[in-house]
Amino acid sequence: MPKETKLKLLYKKAMTGDPKSVTQVLRDIEGLMQVISRKYYTPGMTHEDIIQLLRMGAWKGMVNFNPDRL
Repeated sequence: MPKETKLKLLYKKAMTGDPKSVTQVLRDIEGLMQVISRKYYTPGMTHEDIIQLLRMGAWKGMVNFNPDRL
């Protein structure tokens, strides 16, 4: 199976809330979240706090995504 097809299946499973798929997607985008987090400074928050907020936002976006709203 082509890699692109595997990724689409993984993302579809993640959108249904499948814990293993969500974890894998979050691992896949960890580098991106690291880059994004470096652009933000928030007094009283550590770098890891910002990463955690990005993880929660990514998770929420996955499970609440509705393609019909596009």
